[in-house]
Amino acid sequence: MGQCIEVEQGTVIASGPANGCIAGFAVGVQGTIYVMRADAGGIGSIFVLEGQVRLASQDNPNDPNALVINAGQKIPRLTRGLALQNLVIEQLSQGEYEQIITGPLFQGYPQPLAGQEKIQQICDRLYGKSCVAVGSKLPQIEDGTPVRGLW
Repeated sequence: MGQCIEVEQGTVIASGPANGCIAGFAVGVQGTIYVMRADAGGIGSIFVLEGQVRLASQDNPNDPNALVINAGQKIPRLTRGLALQNLVIEQLSQGEYEQIITGPLFQGYPQPLAGQEKIQQICDRLYGKSCVAVGSKLPQIEDGTPVRGLW
């Protein structure tokens, strides 16, 4: 798999052929848009917005039994030393997907993320035409809580 973007703490969004490493796992991609997060305790998560990623141990990145995580899926909990067969792939809810595509990773940048237009197409395909626009802000009520519904 070669070099990778290593996330020890924080959040990174990657677009294109940017392999990642998190909590002892290697994330192999080809033209994919995905998010990796790690907290201060070293617990990580992966969210695939577009395309697919292959997840393997960093010690064996070319494992033929690597997990495949597709657009609209996530691995909510990655910890160092956890075996691949013990990982759980879950579907992202529409709310989770929209929270990512309207959050700080898509706000305030002069140029859109490479391939960003694909994210809207994937969101519409996965959840119907009710998806919010990538980079838009969810409506807020006075206490700052996002509002869901028609607007």
